[in-house]
Amino acid sequence: MKKGFTLIELLAVIVILAIIVMIAVPRILDVINDSKQSAWNDNVKLIKKSVETDYYNDSFNAVITQTNCNSSNLTNFRNKIKKISDHNNTAIEITSPTYNSSTGECSFKIEAKTNGQFAGLSTITITCKLGQCRY
Repeated sequence: MKKGFTLIELLAVIVILAIIVMIAVPRILDVINDSKQSAWNDNVKLIKKSVETDYYNDSFNAVITQTNCNSSNLTNFRNKIKKISDHNNTAIEITSPTYNSSTGECSFKIEAKTNGQFAGLSTITITCKLGQCRY
């Protein structure tokens, strides 16, 4: 008598494994995407809180003015934000600072870099006025 598995038994095992993979892989990818989105949202909240906190500590006070809310004067602002949320300078980009003179608000965009850990996630615009920010 020969010992071993028949072709039908091997095919049955392969089919069962294929079904398990078809069920598991999409769920694992969903978990990865959800954790990425959660980390992105937490990062944006951290940036918002940092701007609000540091405004009251007078570090950002000068940023939220018509003169300073522009691309050329926000280098220190960008560097501080990146130290808080993007230590390796690979995940986010802070762009498009604009000042609305009628409301006194400074807005800037937090964008995910295309090759960073948050690639593919939506751009967030944070708007601040007198130490209060929203997005």
